[in-house]
Amino acid sequence: MTDYIKRNWWWGVGVLVAGYKLSLLRSQHIYAISNAHHDEGLFMKLASHVVRGEWLGPYDQLTLSKGPAYPLFIATNFWAGMPLALTQQLLYVAGCAAIVWAIKPILQANWARLLVFSFLVFNPLTYEGETMTRVLRQHLTVPLALFMVAGVIAICLRSDAARSWRGFWAAAVGLSLGVFQLTREEGIWIMPMFVLAGVTLLAVSWRQGRTKRVEVGVIAIVITLFAAMPAWWISAQNKEHYGWSGQVDFNDRAFADAVGALSRVMIGPDWAFVQSNPEARAAIYPHSSAFDELRPHLESGPIADKWMEREKHPNDARFYMNGWFNWALRDAIAAAGYATDPQTFLDFCARLAAEVNAACDDGRLEAVGPRSGLLPRWHSDYG
Repeated sequence: MTDYIKRNWWWGVGVLVAGYKLSLLRSQHIYAISNAHHDEGLFMKLASHVVRGEWLGPYDQLTLSKGPAYPLFIATNFWAGMPLALTQQLLYVAGCAAIVWAIKPILQANWARLLVFSFLVFNPLTYEGETMTRVLRQHLTVPLALFMVAGVIAICLRSDAARSWRGFWAAAVGLSLGVFQLTREEGIWIMPMFVLAGVTLLAVSWRQGRTKRVEVGVIAIVITLFAAMPAWWISAQNKEHYGWSGQVDFNDRAFADAVGALSRVMIGPDWAFVQSNPEARAAIYPHSSAFDELRPHLESGPIADKWMEREKHPNDARFYMNGWFNWALRDAIAAAGYATDPQTFLDFCARLAAEVNAACDDGRLEAVGPRSGLLPRWHSDYG
């Protein structure tokens, strides 16, 4: 018993360190901006529908615009009767502990492990007041990223561990990745880690023989299967409630094609950070009946007043800045009556993309080559 305590004393001290950090955060209260309809206002609304057994509630242009993982996390936390702020911090502490356990083979000294754990736990970004006290998705994506990194490190550093243990970590990594992809839409930044780790494991196993190569293949399959499971479940729920088998309509190819088609047009001033200028919109309207239906909402009224840029450019410039135009486009489509269900919304986007692309391809509109996606055209100022 004495030897065990000597070998693992740092875990007890680590618990005290984490407890002290959590005690400091008791005076820090989280809050939700109710009229932040695209952020915590949306997450709380979706979570309230889940709690009442209504899945994500009635469909509109925002219902499936962001991943449902965080609203489901909020609802689960409500059912468990736990304070949301405490649960989020405990999840982060668990991610820190997972990292330290993962690097154990290359960090032998207990004091060094405690130092790394304390450094991670007291990361200032976890108690930054302006963002981290709000009900935002960062509270879920950061711990999930820690679990994924820990799992990949554990798999790489424990090539001789029992297959059951490596399988467990592969499943944990896959599940974390699956939930992560349903939390934020720009999760591609985590993928280089998987590519580098996969190449490394494959290169090492290639020299170790066929058995090790098979093990690496099984690990990749397990990660892939468990990463797909959350998406399968969400798709099934959306199919049942909205008649559409998908997770986030913001990521759907039809919406990406519509945004990409509109960004092809090279008419009017080419300003940095401007996604849509009035000259380009005016040129597109005659060539796309779908886009022309959105003209009353994009050029005047509450949608235009809400999303048009009024800080960096004069009020009469009527620019839509990068990012904001995507939301204005969705609001305009809803105002035109095409957001009654996901398929109707996406069918309209596909029609708009086809009409604009046709006008660009046959020379009626001056444009760059085919585009799809939310990434704006490159501008020299971005350098």
